This record gives sequence, structure tokens and C-alpha cells, in this order.
Amino acid sequence: MRALPAAFLLVAALAGLAAGEEGYSFPAGWRPLRPAAVPSFVSALVKEAPRAGEVKSAERGGASAFAVRLGDRPGAFREPLSALLGGLRFDESGRGILKASFEWEGKEGALALAYDGPSRTLFLAVVGPSAGGALESLLAAREPVSTGAEPWVYFVVLAAAVALFAAYYRLRGFGKGREQEG
Repeated sequence: MRALPAAFLLVAALAGLAAGEEGYSFPAGWRPLRPAAVPSFVSALVKEAPRAGEVKSAERGGASAFAVRLGDRPGAFREPLSALLGGLRFDESGRGILKASFEWEGKEGALALAYDGPSRTLFLAVVGPSAGGALESLLAAREPVSTGAEPWVYFVVLAAAVALFAAYYRLRGFGKGREQEG
């Protein structure tokens, strides 16, 4: 009887591993910023977003980049960002990425909202010289995102759950009473 809850915890842990990690790491050539001076528009967006991760920051060639995973689809952040940065005009690419240019404290800026899995968005913002080019290099270095766990992971989890239920009911003697009635 105690093995059943432990088995469910094991299945839940496997499902958690299949979901992937929440962090973001910048590609080679970007140095971490210390201390991370996060612009106020990034902080405000993180406070407003559901299930926001930790803001990561890095610099390269005078440009500062900020990345955070947000817990909603990319389109949900259009209006909040437009309000924070004064009427952004987003360009949509066919790859599930919304991009916009802006000016922040007299510096050029570019941002992207990229689909990062079901109900997840990767927010990237670059402020400084050649912000658009730096943003494009970050997007190009980004690993492709699948729409969820690989199908074999779901099959293994489902097969394990069925095997656990079958073992539990076999140990409990399910069905023995019906054989004796006939």
C-alpha cells in the first residue's frame, strides 16, 4: 500500500524531468553583468507576468542583454510592453517570435518575445549599440523549442502508470471474489 504513493512520486518526478529547465544561458561571447542592473521596464514586466523566472543579464561590445522566461504565450505581453515603453510596434516572424525596436534612456534597444513551449515565453531585450544585430545573434543561437516532451517520454510515463495500477490491484486481490461466485 505504501509503494503506490512512492510510485506516483516517481512518475511525477519523471514528468518534471521531461518538462525541462527554467533557466536561460547566454551563448559564448557574452559576459555576465555584475551586478545585474536590470532596466525598470524588465523589472516591471517580470512583476506583472505570471510564473516569471530569474532575470539573467550579460554584455558584449557595449550592449547589455536581459533574458527571462515568462509563464504565458508571447502575445500576452504585447500590451504591457507597449505601455511600459511607449507604444511599441511589433513585427511577427513565422517562427513564433514577436520583435520590436525602442529607445531607452537615449540608447537603441530591441526586444523579442519568443515561443518557448506551452504557455511559456522567452523574453530577450538588448540595450546599447547595434541592439538589433545583437538580438538577432541571440535568437539565432537559441536552441529549437519542441512543443513538449518527446512522444516516447509520454509513452514511458503512461506505461509505468498502467503497470503500477495493474500491480496494485493484483496485490489487493481484485477480481478473486467474482471467480468463486460462478
